[in-house]
Amino acid sequence: MCSPVQPPGTLAGQVGDNRQTGHGLSYCEPMRKVTVVRSARSGRAGKLAGALVTGGATTVLISWAVGSLMQKDLIVRPSREIYERVRARRSPHLARRLEQTITGMGDYPVLAPFTVLVGGLVAYERRDWVPVPLLAGGLATEIYLQKLLKTLVKGTKPAEDDSVGPPGDFPSGGAARTVIAFGLLAHLLAERWNSPAERRAIWSIVLAVIAAQGGSRLYLGRHWPEDILGGWLFGWLIMRSLVRLAELAQSGEIGQPAS
Repeated sequence: MCSPVQPPGTLAGQVGDNRQTGHGLSYCEPMRKVTVVRSARSGRAGKLAGALVTGGATTVLISWAVGSLMQKDLIVRPSREIYERVRARRSPHLARRLEQTITGMGDYPVLAPFTVLVGGLVAYERRDWVPVPLLAGGLATEIYLQKLLKTLVKGTKPAEDDSVGPPGDFPSGGAARTVIAFGLLAHLLAERWNSPAERRAIWSIVLAVIAAQGGSRLYLGRHWPEDILGGWLFGWLIMRSLVRLAELAQSGEIGQPAS
């Protein structure tokens, strides 16, 4: 039980008045504030972790359902026809060009330093270091969730003889990583630009990069068409989960102490 402590020189007759007006000091007031802050921080961390787990579970479940559907003969038959038509019209010269440029944008050795560098520049300009862990978290999340998803879906790979470079199965990790990295960068840049025209421009560029990178993997024969579509969906789900997490952390929507 805490009681007010009167300032030095307070007359005994003023004790009741000070208690009513709140002029008395309390030993417990700083302790209450510390307890409220600690409780708010603990609740904030717990709810952020809960949002992260929910986003990851939603991503896996939706991608698993779509991936399983895409392994059905109804999808596989036309998909293989598209693959063969693209392979039959492949130009060896263009294939080498794509492999050395656009296709490689979705590989870890390219995306990892790119996201650190660009994320650091964006963070410095914003005076806010959220972009760095956000982008790094996107790539790390893709690694572990993709491994889990591949064991659940059990897709097939194109033959190595038909592929320029190593073939992959469902979902296309390169397509997913491109959506995550460039999508998060577009989101971070669009937050700083008030002009709708500027936002449309950055998203148009990013969508063109995503389409070109994913299309190049089909052109090189590394993936079936459904692998690319699944990779785009998988990457978009991860990106949206991380954007939502960042919005929760920055808006103060969670973890606020009651007034």
